[in-house]
Amino acid sequence: MQAADGIRSVPAIPCYHVGSPEDLLKSLARDYPKIALGGAVGYRKKDDWAKQCFARVWPCKIHGFGFGGEKSIMALPWHSVDATNWEIGPCKFGRWNSFGHMSVRGSQQDLRAEVQWYLRLEDRARTKWKKQMMELDSIAPTVRLALDAGAASGQHAAIAFGSSVPPTLRLATQAKEVKRFNALNHPDL
Repeated sequence: MQAADGIRSVPAIPCYHVGSPEDLLKSLARDYPKIALGGAVGYRKKDDWAKQCFARVWPCKIHGFGFGGEKSIMALPWHSVDATNWEIGPCKFGRWNSFGHMSVRGSQQDLRAEVQWYLRLEDRARTKWKKQMMELDSIAPTVRLALDAGAASGQHAAIAFGSSVPPTLRLATQAKEVKRFNALNHPDL
């Protein structure tokens, strides 16, 4: 993408990691249309941690890095997830969701049955979380028009507005207009 002032921008999704301050999570959810949760691979309580994150920022589109297991996918209304479970499980550990535990391992495996299993899991998750996805789609996106005064694009914005200090302008839905994600709305959590 290229802005009118010639500066290139990347529509990136910021990631909130296990152990980061809670204020950062809330700030990212307020300032970006979609955020990611990460740093939880190998963390034993990652699904509990993710539930706490959802509780603090819902409704917000959330991507899950490393949340590709069935339990994780079905536990929360993820906007998207990614993981290597579909390949690592069978090839490295002999764990086939499509066939059960087998001693067949190695990189030369035909993974079509495993891919089909994950596509069916995706369909189940879409059905389960359909209402929540419609809720996310109905929320107006957050638009950020200026950065802080030290940022290059902020300086360009200041020049465009005839000022030495760029304006700070945010167009976002008001928190009080948005229902919060909580156990009352989602009793299965």
